[in-house]
Amino acid sequence: MTTLLRDSVGKSIFDVATATLLLLLAAPLFALIAAAVKLTSPGTVFYRQTRVGKEGRQFPMLKFRSMVANADRIGPWYTEENDLRVTWVGRVLRSASLDELPQLINVIRGEMSLVGPRPPVPLQLGDYTEVDRRILFSVKPGITGLAQVMGRSSLPLEARTNYSIHYALHRTMFMDLGILARTAWAVVTRQGTN
Repeated sequence: MTTLLRDSVGKSIFDVATATLLLLLAAPLFALIAAAVKLTSPGTVFYRQTRVGKEGRQFPMLKFRSMVANADRIGPWYTEENDLRVTWVGRVLRSASLDELPQLINVIRGEMSLVGPRPPVPLQLGDYTEVDRRILFSVKPGITGLAQVMGRSSLPLEARTNYSIHYALHRTMFMDLGILARTAWAVVTRQGTN
């Protein structure tokens, strides 16, 4: 119990320190993206989507808006292939995973971790068994995770869930560092983007 607590505290300190540093380093890029989103499409710069996090608590997950304003009112909550609601700036952001950058703020606020299972939207909760939910919600959700580096959206839900559960049960800081390194590579090579 003490080791797990120490690891959790250490992980939280690492998460907040790293997210803060990344946010400071990315500030010029952050400002450039915000300007591009605002100048090319009416609406807000950020998109806030309700997600389910640790212990089943809901929180507003942040992204740079990559779709037209009020996209969720004119189509499904998920993005389809060649979705016409995605703006041209949004396509660029998504292809480089830059739309996820504001989630560093979620990490600093303690709602997310750098590494963990991706947080589901409330509508997705029925896709998981009660046991799966209990395991997945025992840890903070992450910006990236084991499922993301093993195939991301190309994986079926069952495989993504299995990878996320494996992470939740066997997580270590060494595993987190490996996932972060593989995520950086996947972003650079644009693997698994849609």
